[in-house]
Amino acid sequence: MCKSVITPSIEEMKHLQIPLEDISLATNGFADQNLLAEGGFGKVYKGVSDEHGEIAVKRLDHGRGQGDHQFNMEIALLPKYVHENIVSLCGFCDEDVEKILVYKYESNGSLDRHLNNQDLTWIQRLRICLGAAHGLSHVHDNDGSQRGIFHRDVKSANILLDEKWTAKISDFGLSRVGLDNTQSSYVISSVCGTRRYIAPEYYADGYLTEKADVYSFGVVLLEVMCGRHVVDSSYTDDRRSLINLAQKHYKKGTLDSIIPSYLQKQMKPASLHAFAHIAGQCLKNAEERPSMKQVVEHLRKVFHLQESNRVPLSIEEVKQLQQIPLQEILSSTNGFAHENIIGSGRSGNGKLYKGISKKHGPITLRRLDRGLGNLEFMTQIAYRADRKHESVAPFLGYCDEGGEKIFVYKDECNKTLDERLGCTVFSFFERVKIGRDVARGIKYLHDCDDIYHIINRPFDSSNIFLDKDLKPKLFDFGLISSIFPSNMRSNSVTAFGAPECIHPDNFSNGNLTDKFAVFSLGDVLWTLLCGNHFDPQSLHNLVREHYQNQTLDRIIPSYLFKQMNKDSFATYSSIAYRCLNDEEERPTLREVEEQLQKAFDQQLLNH
Repeated sequence: MCKSVITPSIEEMKHLQIPLEDISLATNGFADQNLLAEGGFGKVYKGVSDEHGEIAVKRLDHGRGQGDHQFNMEIALLPKYVHENIVSLCGFCDEDVEKILVYKYESNGSLDRHLNNQDLTWIQRLRICLGAAHGLSHVHDNDGSQRGIFHRDVKSANILLDEKWTAKISDFGLSRVGLDNTQSSYVISSVCGTRRYIAPEYYADGYLTEKADVYSFGVVLLEVMCGRHVVDSSYTDDRRSLINLAQKHYKKGTLDSIIPSYLQKQMKPASLHAFAHIAGQCLKNAEERPSMKQVVEHLRKVFHLQESNRVPLSIEEVKQLQQIPLQEILSSTNGFAHENIIGSGRSGNGKLYKGISKKHGPITLRRLDRGLGNLEFMTQIAYRADRKHESVAPFLGYCDEGGEKIFVYKDECNKTLDERLGCTVFSFFERVKIGRDVARGIKYLHDCDDIYHIINRPFDSSNIFLDKDLKPKLFDFGLISSIFPSNMRSNSVTAFGAPECIHPDNFSNGNLTDKFAVFSLGDVLWTLLCGNHFDPQSLHNLVREHYQNQTLDRIIPSYLFKQMNKDSFATYSSIAYRCLNDEEERPTLREVEEQLQKAFDQQLLNH
């Protein structure tokens, strides 16, 4: 809805007036040696005031008659929106023909001057982004105590940095004030701002909301991440910009190719991945963009990911992990011979091969389908290297050579659970034990530390290997999972994998939670009981029908019933059945593990 513009009054700000004589004295008569910058509305000088200490003086260009509205706007707004991450207005001068704004001097200047500063670390950059986001969130919402405002010129040149590198949002001269504490919008006939930072809907149609600032901030995030300006002389085509490059490489998973090496050495893949994600969200269509409050929350998580000692690997450290030459892999697998294939899985992540390496002995490897980007690949490697559990396959190394992307595991395994079920007679006790251990492994991947958990995408018995002692080993938990901070327990991401292993609710809306893994785990538990000769969807329907009618003996091999402790079977079948319920009715992974342990203990009486 279009709303009228509020014209701010500065009458109540008279106490902030500073005599022209005092300002001239502080800047040595606006001496050239005190000049800091020159912009569209005039020049900025450094000065020293007896009352305010070091100051930055913006002297508007009265010769061109510019800046009256901007001058009045800053005087009216800044004293009301006091915040650690907003520049401080010391006062103003409106004397003779001079219109001057006086700010606290921020010793490290503007962010745009430091984008390619190799001494500015990734952690410092994250702090700056988080601080700037706090400042913008404050003026957008202001806790309901003031009217929200739209900045309209968010860019790295308007983010100042103090002596501690704290970010300060500056230059509110182009801002518009909302009419109330609810979301408001304007249709602007004269669009203002800096071209490459302006949101498309605002530039094309003059439609202004707080989401225009979010778009501009997304551009700043790209600049900080890539260590370069949104428009750079290195771009060969004037129509291209950092936005185009970043979006292209983000889709391909090759963001690392446009990030300076000095930053890559510090970045942890998950931190970069999460940072790039929120930057991309900011650049979406207006209705899909997050609010600045949501941006703040996401950047907090990004910062937490980078600082945590629980995730020690940077991008460069990942590259230094065990790299296995492609030639060694080719020799080990007879050139990826057909007879060396041991599985592909219903989740479609590429073929699994067995091999014998002269250096590493028996190995199992996943040869990934083409199309996985470098950043995604490195993120997956980092998590494989850091995850060690008796129910998770030991990660040996990787190959990234000749267009191939391959994960290599130490071969402690025999065949997949899917294959073994078709040719081996397992006792009920063995099946309960396998199910319990699979649940333990899945739960470990979700709860192994307080920084991350892994939301498993669709998995089935083809993603589980059994060693010679019938202990299950989870393979491919990275590729069939999405990795998120532990306090992001519900994430809307694209669900992929075997459709028959996805609950309809998840398949339709792409929402992945811990309960999503519980559904897939239920699929494995019933496959253990009934065998792998059923189509998954058919099995689910049969289970629901026969469980409710108490006729499960019709779909479970008769020899198993002769072995079962009735209490154990009741416990196992009850928790397995609940795993297939609608999301809100499914048990937690902890409850599944506890109930399977109970079923195991009960079956011990008959073993």
